[in-house]
Amino acid sequence: MFSGFFTIFVDIFRQLLWWIVSALFYVLDSMFDVCKSLAGYNLMANSTVWSYYDGFVGAFLGFFIVFRLMKRYLRSISSEEEMEHLDPIGIILRIGAAGLVIAVAPFILKSIGQLTTLLVDSIERIMGSGTSSYSGFFLSCIGVDESVTFRMIDLDGINSKLDDGTYKYLNSMTDFLCIFISTVFSSFIMIIIAIQIGSRMLSMIMKMILAPWSISSLVEEKPDQFYSWCKLFLADLMANYLQLLLLVLGGTFVLSL
Repeated sequence: MFSGFFTIFVDIFRQLLWWIVSALFYVLDSMFDVCKSLAGYNLMANSTVWSYYDGFVGAFLGFFIVFRLMKRYLRSISSEEEMEHLDPIGIILRIGAAGLVIAVAPFILKSIGQLTTLLVDSIERIMGSGTSSYSGFFLSCIGVDESVTFRMIDLDGINSKLDDGTYKYLNSMTDFLCIFISTVFSSFIMIIIAIQIGSRMLSMIMKMILAPWSISSLVEEKPDQFYSWCKLFLADLMANYLQLLLLVLGGTFVLSL
């Protein structure tokens, strides 16, 4: 009699827990698809971006170069040290370098954008065949067959039992509780990552808008703004992939313990 009440209690507990896990799996799958779409979107392949680049960047680069040269000239008038460092040939070479950057930047950025897209697409191969959904990845990490999805478990029932009386799905309460805790934390982390990836896409758009000002800094004696712009732009491109990769590798490590 006691064992019967205990079994009923366990079944109820498992069902309540599964409803929460199932809802979190839906959130994870949705947010993971959003993250992959945003991180894998090749902004550099967008024709609108390069239409802006060819027009706006090219036009304003000349204006900003003249502005920076005028600023250096005015500084040199008021300072003998600045006048001594003013090198006309060096300035001409720096203007040529700025023009070269404008010319080759589209090819470099498009190649990097394509590489990032390929890397994001490789996430599914890292997760394993048949587990393109994050919920499927979760379940496969604890030994559930890759063909089984959380929606299949929903339809069949989390408390479905085999002939020997054991649970068909997640028979071990340790695995069940591990899935529950992991989905709670992963959902929170996934939402944060989705927000960060979205903000990086906006950040890259802003950096494209500010490209003329950053590239024009090459005419300065120390073009720190241009170097910082390059580093930040490349960091935004690669950080999206690295975050998804760490999320998958971290999940694999934790769930496989």
